[in-house]
Amino acid sequence: VVDSPTIVSARLNCDRPAYTELLAQTIDYAPGIQLPKWTRIEIEATTNKPLSRVQLYDPSTAKMTYLSGDELDGNQFRYEIDELDGDLGLEIVLEDADGVTMDEPYRLMVTAVEDLPPDVKVTLRGIGSSITPDARLPAEGVIGDDYGVAEANFEMHLGDDPVPFRFPVELATDGTVTSAVDLREARARE
Repeated sequence: VVDSPTIVSARLNCDRPAYTELLAQTIDYAPGIQLPKWTRIEIEATTNKPLSRVQLYDPSTAKMTYLSGDELDGNQFRYEIDELDGDLGLEIVLEDADGVTMDEPYRLMVTAVEDLPPDVKVTLRGIGSSITPDARLPAEGVIGDDYGVAEANFEMHLGDDPVPFRFPVELATDGTVTSAVDLREARARE
C-alpha cells in the first residue's frame, strides 16, 4: 500500500500593493487568511512525497492549471497569482511519482479585503448654519485609514461655482484634527 500524496505545509509569499507601503511578507497558510486586494501571491507548498503533476482548479473562473516536469521541485511546487482581484479559492489535486492521486482536493482559500475610504469623523465646533465672510471655522475630530492618510483638505464651494476652494488640514500622527479655516486670512491671500 502506498500513501496518497498530501500537502504538508503551504506558505504565501505576498507582495502587497505599493500604496499600502507594507513590506513583502511570507505567511504560513491557514484557513481564514485575509490579504489586501491586488496583492501578488506566490503559493509555495511542500508535500509528503515527490510529485509528477499538480492540478489547480479555480471554481470561480472554472480555470484549470497543471504543473508538471520542471515546474515541480521534488516535494515542492510554486504557483503565482499576479493580482488578488477577489476572493481566491483553489482546489489542488496532487499526483505522485507512482501515479497515485489525492483522495480529496486540498482547498486553499484567501479572502481579498477591499481598501475602504478613510474614516472621517470631523465636525465644525461652535459654528451655526450661517456665517459671515470674515468667519473663522474651527473643526476637530479624527481621520483614520488602515494605511495612513497622506493629506487632508477642507473644500468649500462659493455659491454654484463647481470649483472648490481648498484649505489644507493639519493632521497629528494619530489622525487627530484640530484645525481652522480663517476666511478673512484666505481672502487676504487670494
